[in-house]
Amino acid sequence: MLFLESIGSPPVTIRINTTGGSTDSTCTIHDALKLYEGETTGLVIGKAYSGGSMILQACKKRVITKNSTMLIHYGSERLDREELLDVNKRKKVLSKLTEMKTVTESFFFNRSKAKQKDLRALLKRDCIISAKEALKYDLVDEII
Repeated sequence: MLFLESIGSPPVTIRINTTGGSTDSTCTIHDALKLYEGETTGLVIGKAYSGGSMILQACKKRVITKNSTMLIHYGSERLDREELLDVNKRKKVLSKLTEMKTVTESFFFNRSKAKQKDLRALLKRDCIISAKEALKYDLVDEII
């Protein structure tokens, strides 16, 4: 993004087809897109699951192909045996999950005009939604 800004911040299209990834990486990409001064278009071709759907929300224009799907959810954290048995480690994981929930909600709530209670219901269900549903919940701007 820094290089693009050095040549005048031309429009950028981010093609998204992902099953997701780490929350830290998702946040880094989301923030870079939000800070970019040029026009950004997120184009979902296939699937924007988990972090992919969150990255899409950072784009100024959000587009999805008619046969694509999105997964929106709060995310998850794996616990190993040691973490399960150690109260302090469980508290640490719970704290991280609470922080992830807040970040996830902010990404969707700041862009969508849908009711927050409706979005929360989708997030709780680990819900895969169609392009039409994504448009209905204002998670995309256009279906192509």
